[in-house]
Amino acid sequence: MRVMPTTTVSVLRGTSRTEFDDEADSETVASSGHAASLIERTQNVYPPNSGTPMTVRTVVCRLDSSVQVLNGDRIRDEGTGVVYYVSNLVSPQVAGFVDHLRLDLERVT
Repeated sequence: MRVMPTTTVSVLRGTSRTEFDDEADSETVASSGHAASLIERTQNVYPPNSGTPMTVRTVVCRLDSSVQVLNGDRIRDEGTGVVYYVSNLVSPQVAGFVDHLRLDLERVT
């Protein structure tokens, strides 16, 4: 991994049924203990329809390419316990070499 790890993460996968027969994310750990770089950035944007400034937070995670992650999985920061939803997964390749995975994350509340 060429990026500096800032934490370790677990990959959560799967769903379960609640007592009211609703589908809910399960806490099933698919894998854990992966060194990762989690970077959270904030940006002020000005929507054209309102003109009122909004603060948008973006979170990017970089993992080793050997970690099995899918779109729709959840990533739990093992240091803080915060859970993120994987909204986009990019596997950049340079001349046949996959360096790391880039995940665009959304914080789950």
